Amino acid sequence: METRLRVLLVLAGLPAPVPQFRVRDRSGAVRARVDLAHPDARLALEYDGAHHFDALHGRGDRRRDLLLDDLDWYTMRFVDADLLATPHETVRRVRRRLVERLSRAG
Repeated sequence: METRLRVLLVLAGLPAPVPQFRVRDRSGAVRARVDLAHPDARLALEYDGAHHFDALHGRGDRRRDLLLDDLDWYTMRFVDADLLATPHETVRRVRRRLVERLSRAG
């Protein structure tokens, strides 16, 4: 489904996100790996399959989102319905956030 998300975004004309991107802190240490990223915008795109909704994974995801926020990254999380039922809305949200984040970076 991560691949489907990436393909959906590219077919909609958005720049290709980097898969399995390692987010580093200022010292260069890897702090997290995200499913898809737009590094210039510090935008992480995560696909959450069913296992992300159990207590263990859910808590880990929340902790990682907070860590990424501390590094000035914004995380967007998607589920199967976002890709299959409302793909145009998903593209619209990513496009809006990407433009917003890139304008801040520049």
